[in-house]
Amino acid sequence: MGDNCLLLDQRSTIPSRFEEAIHAVIERTRELNKITLAVIYGQFPWETDSDDAEVQLALILDDDVTDFVATKLELTKTAYDVLVETGIEVAPFPVPVTHWYLPSKAANPSLIEDIRKHGLRINLDRIIARPPPPQVKARPIADIVRILQDVCEDLQRSFDVQGLYFVPQNIPNNPDDKKAQQAHTDSEQGPVDILVDFGGRPSTERVLGVQQSLESALQMPVQLLTTSSIRKSLLDLLLEKAINIPTRADLAEISMYRRASIHTSPFDDE
Repeated sequence: MGDNCLLLDQRSTIPSRFEEAIHAVIERTRELNKITLAVIYGQFPWETDSDDAEVQLALILDDDVTDFVATKLELTKTAYDVLVETGIEVAPFPVPVTHWYLPSKAANPSLIEDIRKHGLRINLDRIIARPPPPQVKARPIADIVRILQDVCEDLQRSFDVQGLYFVPQNIPNNPDDKKAQQAHTDSEQGPVDILVDFGGRPSTERVLGVQQSLESALQMPVQLLTTSSIRKSLLDLLLEKAINIPTRADLAEISMYRRASIHTSPFDDE
């Protein structure tokens, strides 16, 4: 990287750290979508003095993408993951291939024309597909609970998570029996349903950060729900089924409290 082969023209030279981020966004988008062209447009952050400028990246996708709103959300998540890993902010902009060649059909034809005229086209042959990260097809419920306990405290500290709940599709007959939960051998297949209480309406960055952390820990896809995004009647039903995930510190405190209660004499207050 950094030898300028990523570009099809020589109007600019992309520093290696920007090239790495652009490469990662395109590579991961390709796993789910067919990219016809990729073009950098707007102001090139490596040519400015600003430390927080973003790379504006138009991704021209095949017309078989039927839901561009969902695609844009997925691209936003991908870009956030890359930002966390590289420190470079990339703003991907999905464009149907029909709009690329017929800008008059686009909602903003002048923008498409400007990208076509002034953008830096990327050599997609340089983007080499990476093997997908290993994923676990299924995990026992007890293992999922243990892993969530391990990461819960970090989520509280990093993203101000107020509550974490696992909503299993397969649950023990008596979900209140902790021993039954630990001994339960039924497995969950992804995506794993996780309910998160942020103590209010969270920012997109916090939601994506928590989801990325959970998927990395579990090595399984996660369906993330927030308590602020669903109606109360549904929330009540989910909480009845959900397993509350305490942190390791919470469990230690509970254990200490129970041991203290056992050794306390009923006559101590007299």
